[in-house]
Order: sequence, then C-alpha cells, then structure tokens
Amino acid sequence: MSFIKTSENSFLKSAKTLLIASGALFAVAGAAPSASASGLDNITVNGFNFDFDSEDFLQRLIEMDNDDVAEMRAEFEEARAEIRDAIGEIGDARAEAAKSDDAKKILAVAMSEASEQVQETVQSAFNEVRAELDRAESELGDRRADVGEAEFAETSDIIAFLRSELVEFEVAIGELVSAMKA
Repeated sequence: MSFIKTSENSFLKSAKTLLIASGALFAVAGAAPSASASGLDNITVNGFNFDFDSEDFLQRLIEMDNDDVAEMRAEFEEARAEIRDAIGEIGDARAEAAKSDDAKKILAVAMSEASEQVQETVQSAFNEVRAELDRAESELGDRRADVGEAEFAETSDIIAFLRSELVEFEVAIGELVSAMKA
C-alpha cells in the first residue's frame, strides 16, 4: 500500500510541477504580442494591429503620435516584466520538481519541448515584423515628398523605436528560453 501511496504522491507532485510550469508558459503567452492562429499574420500591441496583409500598415505608422508610442512602450515593458515573472515561475517549478526524480524528468521534457516552440514561434514573428518594418521604411522613403519632412522624420523614429523594442523583447525571450532549457 505504501508503494501506491508513494506513487500517487510522486504523481501529484509531478502534476503540481506541470501546473506551475504551465502557469509560467501561460504568462509568456500573455506577455507576447497576440498573434492569430493563421500564422502570426495579425500581431497586436496596445491596440496597434500589425496587420501585414493590409495595404495601410505604413499609413497606420504615419498616424501614430507620441502618446501612441508611449503607450506601446509601456506595453512592451509590461510584456518584458511578465516574461521575467515567467522566468521566476520556471525557477519555482524547478525547485518543486527537484524534490522528485520523476517530476524533474517530466519538467525537463516539458520545458525542452516548450522552449523549442516558444523560440520557433517568436523567431518567426520577429522575422515577419522586421520584414514588414523594412517594407514600411522603404515605402516611406518612396513617399517622403508626399508625407513631408516632419512626418517622415517622426515615422522613421517610430520604425526605429519598434526595431529597438523588438531587440529588447528578443533578449527577454532569449532569457526565457535559456531558463526553460536550464
């Protein structure tokens, strides 16, 4: 009987560890810009939809103002904070799993699989955003005379801001993936 009880305890600990790990992964999902199931072609940050199938992506960038950029910057910072929290949750899950060899094995497999999916999905999204920012920047150059120098400079700054935020977010995701693989 005690063997069965031990197995149940081990199973329950493993299940608890997986729930903790799942909670961390859901935090990451909430932290990342939302993406449609149809292949990351519809990413939204702070109400700004990076709808890359739309012809007016550049126009929406042109229409952004300083308040929009400040709100987006705050949302990116909040997302990075949620990623840091998820890293902490992963550490907690590892500490809990350390109490059981079975739990350690289950968590290691779960984190390995999850880290690969996070890395692939986010890298795909980052590549798509970079390509669209490149396209928008090229189109902006072509429309420079039409939009005027002040709007051209402001929109160029917004594109540069988005690129820098993307790099910072990529670093945070890299830290998350490292924590998952540890």
